[in-house]
Amino acid sequence: MSETGNRLRKLLESQNFDPQNYVKQLSQQSDGDRDLQEHRQKIQNLADETAQNLKKNVYKNYRQFIETAKEISYLESEMYQLSHILTEQKSIMESITQALISTDKDETSKEMQAAFPKETEELKQRTLTSLLEKVEGGKNIMDTPGRHLVYNGDLVEFDVDNMSPIQKVHAFLMNDCLLIATWLPNRRGTVKYKYNALYDLESFAVVNVKDNPPMKDMFKILMFPDSRIFQAENSKIKKEWLEILDETKKTKSPRTGTRRRRRSPCLL
Repeated sequence: MSETGNRLRKLLESQNFDPQNYVKQLSQQSDGDRDLQEHRQKIQNLADETAQNLKKNVYKNYRQFIETAKEISYLESEMYQLSHILTEQKSIMESITQALISTDKDETSKEMQAAFPKETEELKQRTLTSLLEKVEGGKNIMDTPGRHLVYNGDLVEFDVDNMSPIQKVHAFLMNDCLLIATWLPNRRGTVKYKYNALYDLESFAVVNVKDNPPMKDMFKILMFPDSRIFQAENSKIKKEWLEILDETKKTKSPRTGTRRRRRSPCLL
């Protein structure tokens, strides 16, 4: 571009450029129609050059946009793969950690039982004895040698026929039987529950009851020809009951296999 063209471009690009004033000055300074035609051609050439530069810049920017989009797509793919790998690694690490923790607990438990077999057994029995002191009519339960507590907690019993709540109970799962005790709401002192029933672990089956809101977090105990339905406080506790009942029934010791079932006739 010539020096004249550069001056014209700077003039037209100036922030203070006034078209009307520019045309007025151009008319006053022009020597005639030919001079105006030449000036018009310079402006037209400048416009054509500007348009051409704009096309080049648009094409250049478009190519840069395409390349950038490709890079972004590639980076997204890499990030997705990296995220997937990290998720798998995290899952593997969590599995290994849980396995190590479980192994450590099992080994520690075995070591404690091997080192202090008598003390461990006595501690379990003392725990059960302490809890049974709160149950009216439950003293004779400890007469069976080797019996100890596995799990316990509050439950609500429901009527099997109309699914209405009957009573609040406390269940004591032992290594060979399940004790159901009813809650005594107005009783003061140490005794909080009353003996209701004792089931040998081999005398009943445990069945999950599918949630049907508002009835949820329930499981059923089947003792031919009867059955009982209990509701846990929440789904977590229900799951614990089902898992621990199943595991305890599987590992029941043969030496405690005497089948017994007693029930208080005044409560049911």
